[in-house]
Amino acid sequence: MVSPVRRCGPEGSGGFIHGAVATFDVGFEHCCNLHDICYGSVNSVWKDCNNMQYVCEFPLGDTRALINKAAVDSVKGWDAFRAAQRASVKCV
Repeated sequence: MVSPVRRCGPEGSGGFIHGAVATFDVGFEHCCNLHDICYGSVNSVWKDCNNMQYVCEFPLGDTRALINKAAVDSVKGWDAFRAAQRASVKCV
């Protein structure tokens, strides 16, 4: 099950990721949404999701892509990934 797109501000980021992305990501929404989908997909790999976002964003602007990569590779990014993974698996 894939979690819904959260516009680059998933639970667990404490607003940090959303703030960093909102400042720098005008035009990067598609890449950010793909990143959110990756985070919320069962058994995703954190670094793979982050690298996919960087590869998607780099042609749009290398400086902003590097800033976003640093944000998602941070502890807050890890917290957001873990929260999205927990939310993607519902035991019945």
